Amino acid sequence: MSIKLRLISVVFIFALAVNSEPVNKLGLVIQTGYSTQGGIIYQPNSAFAIAPSLGVVFNSDLWLASIDVSARFYLKNTNVIRHYVFVMPGIAFDESDAIFRAGIGYGFQHDISDVLSIYGQLGIVTNFTSNNSITSVFNPSIGLSAYIF
Repeated sequence: MSIKLRLISVVFIFALAVNSEPVNKLGLVIQTGYSTQGGIIYQPNSAFAIAPSLGVVFNSDLWLASIDVSARFYLKNTNVIRHYVFVMPGIAFDESDAIFRAGIGYGFQHDISDVLSIYGQLGIVTNFTSNNSITSVFNPSIGLSAYIF
């Protein structure tokens, strides 16, 4: 990655964090789409959230168990729908291999109440296996967040 692109990325992330308000929410997340995942979400402020999760993928030719960490960077709120971009590193395991995963995407979230949110995401997940195989998967998903603190 070039120095210019790295600098633009740092400026972008800093711009997202400016004017953020403290939130300090902790909750549970359930998500389904290409994979089914469950985990926790922690949102320290209005501009950022982190959500580690455990997931599984079942289809006719693939079975995976995964551990992922999604970092959400919320964009400026314009209405009741909150928009965010996310990055998601992780690792998955199938019957014989460990697979490094990296994902990026866009999401939107609607807070139904102070404790309940629904969201949708569109993303690309790329899998890197130990035998140098690289595959990318379009990963649309929907989910529910229930905040307990």
